[in-house]
Amino acid sequence: MKLKPYVFSAMALAATTCFVILIGGDRLLWSQDAQPKAKVGENLQVLEFDNMVDLQNYMKGLTEALGVNCKFCHDLMDFPKDDPKLHKLTARKFMTMVKGLNEGFFKDMDEKVTCFTCHQGRKEPVNSKAELMKIQEEEAKN
Repeated sequence: MKLKPYVFSAMALAATTCFVILIGGDRLLWSQDAQPKAKVGENLQVLEFDNMVDLQNYMKGLTEALGVNCKFCHDLMDFPKDDPKLHKLTARKFMTMVKGLNEGFFKDMDEKVTCFTCHQGRKEPVNSKAELMKIQEEEAKN
């Protein structure tokens, strides 16, 4: 038995429709609204970014604010890994603190707290003017 071309086309259309329904469920695969937002970065628990460039720029700012490089917090062979020997877990706590301050106390202000506010480009935060002056004197000697 030979199928007429329009019967074959109808069968192909039905098969395609069934396939789309099976893999797509009740959402349209071609709809922008139906697509889930892509997650940027792995194991981000405090920070949220729309794209990788923004994440990398933020991290670059952190390294400058603390005067460190990536391996201060990250295992360079496995960036998402939480290694207790590194500073990532402590950084998360302080990022949560900074976020809380900026969304709370500083919510309606143009000025915001950053890591640089306390660290001033150093691994350890500067806690007083006297401490800062002592550090600056030592740096001037070197």
